[in-house]
Amino acid sequence: MKHLYRTYGLLLVLLLVAPVLRAQTRISSENLLGAGGTNFSDKTPKEILDNNGLRTGQYSGEHHLVGAYLEGSYSSFVSNMPYAKMTPGGFGIGGGVVYEYQNSNFLLQTGFGITRQDVWTDILDTTITKYHTADAWTNSMVHQYGDWLGQIDTFYYDLVYDFYDRRDYSQMTYLQLPLYLGQQINGRAHSVGYYLVGVKLNWAWRGHTAVRATGNTVGIYDRYFGVFHEMDNHGLRKNVPIEREDEKLNFKLDVLAHAEIGWEYGIYSPERGWRGGPGARPFDMRLRLAAFCDFGILNINPGTTKRMVYPPDETRWDFPTYQFHHVYSTADMQSRYLRNMFVGVKLTCLFGLKRKEKCIICNPPFTEADMANPFRDRN
Repeated sequence: MKHLYRTYGLLLVLLLVAPVLRAQTRISSENLLGAGGTNFSDKTPKEILDNNGLRTGQYSGEHHLVGAYLEGSYSSFVSNMPYAKMTPGGFGIGGGVVYEYQNSNFLLQTGFGITRQDVWTDILDTTITKYHTADAWTNSMVHQYGDWLGQIDTFYYDLVYDFYDRRDYSQMTYLQLPLYLGQQINGRAHSVGYYLVGVKLNWAWRGHTAVRATGNTVGIYDRYFGVFHEMDNHGLRKNVPIEREDEKLNFKLDVLAHAEIGWEYGIYSPERGWRGGPGARPFDMRLRLAAFCDFGILNINPGTTKRMVYPPDETRWDFPTYQFHHVYSTADMQSRYLRNMFVGVKLTCLFGLKRKEKCIICNPPFTEADMANPFRDRN
């Protein structure tokens, strides 16, 4: 009977202490109390170091990691502007520093980044008409040999502007603050991947814009048949290249929804810490390659009142005086939405130290009999 009570008591103690043991280190049933694999003589030096023979995984416990990332992406603006195309788009190149906290499979990541974005936006052909317009010779006076001959042209016409092959260019630099949550995707012995989701504050720091197009002007007179074109002396010109530069797009503060998923390769060295020696914490390095997507949650429409195309009345034939502004910085964007988008690949490198795990049955090795005695003081 006494042996029976002792057996029940031992089982009760095991049931009580087993969850505590598992919470403090990764211990499987085969490592407990001599049930295979706990004999000190069977361990390799690498297995014994720092954990006295109990195996702990690279991704168990609590980690603090720091590192850096580089990313490259296809980028464009998404809008419901009817005559601005999403294509051809452009690219984004960025990088930054990372801090990551890991507890078991849970990941929390933040940091600081900077991204350059170059985007080309094709614009549909634009036609503007100025009705009943004086041409370059209307109300002109001429004189010959000192005598005024009088007014030689009193005609008016409809002046038609045609701009085509227009492409608006934007180069922006953003400062970014990310906050992501995620999870490790573990294999049998190591991590095989991970995923992160979250948000990224995106502030338009600096940049510039440019507009490139080709222009024609033609005249339609009410007293002549046909359309008059390529008459430079009347201000009618053909296939004139146009290029204008302007300030950056004054986007509002943006919040990007972020998602990434990828592959991870871990380098773990329990015998070598930052300073080396058996007392050092395990060295931990992670290399990650992932696909990611950033998409704007907020409408970043600048809400300006600039004109997309404006030939001044006083210089209506003079192409160098025509005003052009990037389509997304004009009054034509009123009541429209505008969002940022990045889709690409990301390379991350992390370095960290794993906190030393406490194992309450891993004090300096004793015999199997000692390990089987649950009442022995281990402190």
